Amino acid sequence: MDDLLATDYVFAMTHGHLASLRNLLGKEREDSLFLMREFLQDTDELEIPDPYGLSFIHYENARDSMVEAIPGIVDFLKSNWKGSL
Repeated sequence: MDDLLATDYVFAMTHGHLASLRNLLGKEREDSLFLMREFLQDTDELEIPDPYGLSFIHYENARDSMVEAIPGIVDFLKSNWKGSL
């Protein structure tokens, strides 16, 4: 929990994951919680279906969706993150 509280941003796969994070972290962290795919242009698919307990192909699909989302997250961090590397 301490690691989660120390983060500047949290990126979730599903709206359900976001709801759990909101409940855990409180409304004061609302501006730091995002869906991974919300930074993609021209898509209506904002969620990455959680593959837990499903077949290997579902894990591959989730991976591919994350890979697609990462460049948008990186661009967001470059523009918004105030930390240092």
